[in-house]
Amino acid sequence: MHTHHYLDGFFAVETDYPGLREGHGRRRLYSEAQVFVEPGDLIVGRLDRALERELVTAFTCLRHIHEIHEGRIAAFMADEGISAAEKADVKSRIEAIKEYSPAKGMYDAMTPEQRAMERSGAALAQWYNGHIAMDFGHALRTGLGPMASSLRARMAGHGRPGFHEALALTAEGMGAHIRRHADLARSLIGGGGGHDDADLAAIAEACESVAEGPARSFREAVQLQWFLMTFTEYDSFGRYDQYMLPFYERDLATGAITRGQAKDFLKDMMRRVEGNGGILNMTIGGLTPDGGDAVSDLTYLIMEATRELRMKGPNLCLRIRADSDPRLWEEAMESLSTGQSLPALYNDDVYVPMMGRAGFGEADSNGYTLIGCSQAAVPYTSNLNCAVGLFTPAKMLELALHDGYDTRTEAQVGPHTGDAAGFTDFGQVMEAYGAQMRHCVAMGVSMANMDMRARRRVLSSSRTLLMPECVERGLGFHEGGCSSYGAHSQIVGLTNVADSLAAIKEVVFDQGHCAMGELIEALDADFMGHEGLRARLMAAPKFGNDIAYVDGLRARVTSDIYAEITSYPAELGGRFWAGEVIFIFHFGQGACVGALPDGRRAYGPLADSAGAGQGRDMGGVTALLKSCARLPFGEAFYTSVNLNVKFGRVLWDGQRDKVKVLLMEYFAMGGGQLQVNVADAAELREAMERPEEHKSLTVRVGGFSAYFTQLPREQQLEIASRTTHESLVGGAR
Repeated sequence: MHTHHYLDGFFAVETDYPGLREGHGRRRLYSEAQVFVEPGDLIVGRLDRALERELVTAFTCLRHIHEIHEGRIAAFMADEGISAAEKADVKSRIEAIKEYSPAKGMYDAMTPEQRAMERSGAALAQWYNGHIAMDFGHALRTGLGPMASSLRARMAGHGRPGFHEALALTAEGMGAHIRRHADLARSLIGGGGGHDDADLAAIAEACESVAEGPARSFREAVQLQWFLMTFTEYDSFGRYDQYMLPFYERDLATGAITRGQAKDFLKDMMRRVEGNGGILNMTIGGLTPDGGDAVSDLTYLIMEATRELRMKGPNLCLRIRADSDPRLWEEAMESLSTGQSLPALYNDDVYVPMMGRAGFGEADSNGYTLIGCSQAAVPYTSNLNCAVGLFTPAKMLELALHDGYDTRTEAQVGPHTGDAAGFTDFGQVMEAYGAQMRHCVAMGVSMANMDMRARRRVLSSSRTLLMPECVERGLGFHEGGCSSYGAHSQIVGLTNVADSLAAIKEVVFDQGHCAMGELIEALDADFMGHEGLRARLMAAPKFGNDIAYVDGLRARVTSDIYAEITSYPAELGGRFWAGEVIFIFHFGQGACVGALPDGRRAYGPLADSAGAGQGRDMGGVTALLKSCARLPFGEAFYTSVNLNVKFGRVLWDGQRDKVKVLLMEYFAMGGGQLQVNVADAAELREAMERPEEHKSLTVRVGGFSAYFTQLPREQQLEIASRTTHESLVGGAR
């Protein structure tokens, strides 16, 4: 049976302020949505399951303030048990709620040039709400009841009309939702059905407590934080081991809890993460605000719990340095040995100075967290509009080889930079690419700014509630309530650009095997009838093999586009940030890009990370890391620059200590980030043939882990095509 609690609440009041409507909608939804307490639960909270029944949900996402679930609506309208009057009423309100979309009117305002650019895939806005790291610690210490009371007091004083009421309604709805779990747990005591009465009583006690007040114990802190995750669209955990540490240490010191019991609570919470299925980023380790070591026993306990569960999440991010405690490196290696690809490793010696270059002070830089897949941000006080822009330099190169014309969409997308068939030296290619790149970046920035401008109407009351600065200033995190702003942008295909430019220089201009006209003809034919030329292009130097020239080209095109993107101011404040998180964009953007001079055929995946193209790092993992260490990590600020590395099990298991030293040396050389897969190519092929025997096989896709057998076939083939390193020097396949 489908429900429309949020829709009912949204239109329960007459007001011109959509934020207040949202607050009423959330209170109604949280107060009435179904709750679940199941046998074996220690931690409860499955709002995502209840939302599967809602016709409309509050989730500020692609293009909209709300998700309008057309399939559920169709089933609702077809239900003969629902009266015609109710159907008509619901239908009219669904149409009315569409008027509140931030995208309404935005597309009409787009210029023909912007539309052509978006269709080409060279640059676009993702029309995405992004990710933020909220102040869960403040909520755990304060409690929902006192937060709601404080907001009501502001309303009676000098609060912003509608704003503080919306947040109070949201907090009150959250408390009501949690209390209903307590009521359900108590009602199940003595009823059997696989439930343990002691567990039910403990759940009821914890929920009754945190429905009103602050967390009093580690268990209550885990429980309340998880509830808050469910209310805030299952976003990022932030620095989990930091704000949970006081509860953990206090309970251990008083004997209120054992280390094993704490791990059990963490594991049960992580099972909620697994059930949700989202990419829920959790940052551990790193530095304290004053620069001290923030690693604690809780950091290790979280790694242990994740490792023992062997699930794909949470999306664990470990902040570490080359000279970190050897125990931390050993624990990271032990976790990676499971094949989960967790944790991803982030080099504090790179990221902390990078945050400083972005304008953050010492305490904020030391306190950075990862959000989304792996974007760097300052928790609690910043909104960097995660993943608002998307740029595809491989497409920009394709435009440069066609005088700005997109052969796929049959439209003039970029400026006229000359007929590339007539180019007589490599400098002309670089000049044309640079001109197309600068034009595409400008167009992409203009669309991303339109997106951010439209979101000024959006409150997102559950997230804003957990941003104390926003509450104090009476402004939502899209409206200016945060201390710092910016615009995270993603770049896909820079390695393909470097490899293509290296191939053009060698094959066309240095060796003279073909003219530019013949090359372009081969690209337009997707190499059909030009197999010999493709073989020469494929044999040209490729990034990731410790070849100074092509590595230098990769560094140059990286510096150029990073500098161009970060030169632009963002709509809500701050500047645009560049980065190579990739996610699964190498598929979507690859589908927009024709054949490239690196030998890649048309419309296939682009490089899956900031490393080598799939299967092209044949010089061994040491060569790959040396190439990647030449990227300009020390020049700019960026969201994150992800590197996927796949090790064969023979190498990993047989020379793990040497592999650990290599990874540490990579960070000592200035490498920024590592995502490690430990899986044999044969194991992946077997999993594709017999998926039922490999359900737990986990791989790193882009900035996140996923179960290999649950991925689409094209993604499985792409991951299998990545180089598997079988030795430290050479031996790749």
